[in-house]
Order: sequence, then structure tokens, then C-alpha cells
Amino acid sequence: VFGQVDFTSGALVSEATNILPIALGESTELDVNGIFQDAQGSPGGGSIIVNNNYGSINLGVEAKLGGVLAPIYVDQLPAVAGTETLTPIEKVMVWFDRTLTSSTMFSYSVSRSFEIDFTGITTQTASYVSNPGTNFGIWVVGDPTSGQGLQYTPHKLYRPLTNTFEDLPFADDQNVIRGLIDQYLNSSIGKAAMPPQFLVQATVTLPPTGDAKQLVSFLKASLPTAIVAGFTIPGDQAAGLNKVIVANLAWSALVSMKTLVAGESDVAKLERLFKYSLGLYGPGYSSLKYLELK
Repeated sequence: VFGQVDFTSGALVSEATNILPIALGESTELDVNGIFQDAQGSPGGGSIIVNNNYGSINLGVEAKLGGVLAPIYVDQLPAVAGTETLTPIEKVMVWFDRTLTSSTMFSYSVSRSFEIDFTGITTQTASYVSNPGTNFGIWVVGDPTSGQGLQYTPHKLYRPLTNTFEDLPFADDQNVIRGLIDQYLNSSIGKAAMPPQFLVQATVTLPPTGDAKQLVSFLKASLPTAIVAGFTIPGDQAAGLNKVIVANLAWSALVSMKTLVAGESDVAKLERLFKYSLGLYGPGYSSLKYLELK
């Protein structure tokens, strides 16, 4: 733990105090002269306690990265005299940046970042994957070459001033996700997970100006090939008397989405992708009448 005079966005961290080795569960005193005293207590807790007798100062934390100590945190707001508790968040944010160097403080928002959760885990594998010939890629937890399936979470917009994350629009990710789904379903593990006798049936009701045949063509092009088992347009579309499409979607879609989208029930995962594909075609087509297992 250390202290520095202020937080300046774009500047490198510059320690103004001694750097004190301390473990989680221990406490230290920052005396009136700005010197950290030896750590006290027993390691093994979840926080570091700083008894600040110095006054206004920005507290920071270093950790070993690749065997070398480096700053990982500096408080944007100065701590005042009293007791400060520093509790680590076991998550890492990953993104591409051509402007920052190690130990740089920043306060601007970071777009298309990826958060990796290490809670209860010591090792994670993250991969950046993209479709050849495109300018877009996505971060996923897992190794795309393993055939074990990947965990997809939306890219985040990180706002340092409020320390909050916002999900970014799904649009740029869709083509990459389609490729990942096909890759998984065509792997030996993916094929073994498919009971093809099961179908998921989705019925879509079009708005008055909707063209069912045009929408079917769009869906066939936009959805992963392993998901769509077939479409039916009941009624006389030539006469414009029916605005309904019945889509038979393979059960394998549920298996693949389970590995790609975290935190939703199986049907909700498929529904999300299907609704999104409709939304790309036009906002009036995002109404899904029902989605059920058959």
C-alpha cells in the first residue's frame, strides 16, 4: 500500500510515501509524517485497513503482475484522517488501448472492454476472436480451439468516475457469435450434445406492412446455419392475407447458447438471439408472439 499527492488523469503513478508490504487481513498506520508503519494483524482476511493520521492523501495499492510489483489501484478522491478500508474486487478489465502505458491513471470512459471474474478462481483463459475479413471481434472466456464451448458476455462501457459498467449494443458482436456457434456445433462435443429430434418453435407476427418471404430470407442469412431447421409461412402470402411465420429452430441452438450467453434460462437465451435478428431487420419485426419447446 502507498500514498500519493493527487490523482491526475493521464499521469503516471508517483508514490509520495514509502511502499509498505501488507497482506489482506492486516492493518497499518499512516503517521503524521506520511510514513506507513509496519503491518499488524493476521493475514487471511478480505481487506486492508489503513489508520490515517496524516490527513488528505490518495491511497494506492500495488500487486505483483508477472512477478513484478506494479500499481493496480489509486483512489480518485483523497482519503481524510481516520480509518480507510481497502477491499479488492476480484475482477479484471481487459481492452485494447494504443495510448496508455503501464501505471497510467485515467478517468475517461473505456468502450468495448471485457470484464473477467476471478472470484473463487485463480486462473482464467480469455480469447479475442473475430471473423476473417471483418473489423469486429469479441472477448470470450475460454479457448476457441478446445471445442469445450465459450462463455460470451456483452462488451462493456466502463465509466471510471462512477466505477460502473454498461452493456454495449449487441450489433457488432452478432456475426462473430454466429461463427462461434457454428464452430461449437460442428465440433465433436457440440454434435454429441445435440438431440436433433427436439425442436423449438417460434411464431412471429409481422406488422401490416411486413413481407414474410423477405423476412424468412433475412433470417436464413442472419441466423447461424445450425440453428434454423426450417420456416413455414401459413396462409396465402401472395394475397397478403397472412402475416405469420413459424420458425422451427433446432434444439442444438439451446445447447450452443448455453455455452455462449451467461445468466439466462435456456429458452431466454435462444429467444434473445432470435429477437435480436428480428430487430436487425427492422424495429417492427421484434415482436415474438411465443416461443416454446416442441
